[in-house]
Amino acid sequence: MELNEIHTDHEQATTSLKVVLLVFAVVLVGALAYLVWAQNTAPDTTDNSGAVVTKKTETTTVKDETADWKSYTNNELGLSFKFPPSWGGASTKRETEEPVNYPIYSISFDKYKDYPVTGYTYITVSAYSDIKQIDSDQSSYSVGYGDPAKKLTDLRSVFTSQNASSVSYPLHLPAINAGVNWFSPPIYVANSDKSFRGLTYYANVSQDSCSSFITNIIVLTDNKNLVLQITNSKPSVKGVELLKSNDSKEACASFKTFVQGLPKGGEGEVIVRDYGSTFTPLLKTIKLL
Repeated sequence: MELNEIHTDHEQATTSLKVVLLVFAVVLVGALAYLVWAQNTAPDTTDNSGAVVTKKTETTTVKDETADWKSYTNNELGLSFKFPPSWGGASTKRETEEPVNYPIYSISFDKYKDYPVTGYTYITVSAYSDIKQIDSDQSSYSVGYGDPAKKLTDLRSVFTSQNASSVSYPLHLPAINAGVNWFSPPIYVANSDKSFRGLTYYANVSQDSCSSFITNIIVLTDNKNLVLQITNSKPSVKGVELLKSNDSKEACASFKTFVQGLPKGGEGEVIVRDYGSTFTPLLKTIKLL
């Protein structure tokens, strides 16, 4: 055999081997790719029935703002509420003066005896067995903005609708022993279980045409026979500022605009802060026994 023939046969063998190896490599790569694909697309048949899944839960503790407050209970009226310990003791007086022909219970606190110049807070609870009880009450208790029977009817409407927008006047029952010069739009409020519902607003209440005090009035009813009214009055920073030099019509007009816009713009007023920090929590504690 000649040398050239041997060389040619060797090259052919080498080429055939390369082809075989290439085909093997392609097959191997294809097999591996198929295995990877099959593993990723196969359904999960793992039995997790006995597995225990531990889920971390976070608990939020809500602080009770009234936890250390004092409790007021009146078994005759069948209601209770809490009040700040800084108010001292609470005393109750049943009003009996004529011509009022329904029970009025005045609840006063040691801190606010004798109506100090720093402001005062008192609570009245009126008990009506029938709306006719107040039909004839046109005494000083009915000063301003309609007769008491209408006020009770309107308050009960607020209870039912859970909306105070229909009341366009400073509803108070019993009436305050002074005139309401100006007032902010009433806002609907209720206690925690909504057994008492009503409204709140800010007003300038005075026996004069203009004073530097702002009064926050909260009026609630159980829609049966009780009306609970909270009256909180404090000197106004804005009022003192406007009226310190004189009580001119311009100063009173500016103060009127301010009061009518409350609580907006009242961040610097004690009366507005009182409502958020004291009377909002107090409202939640009112309960029927």
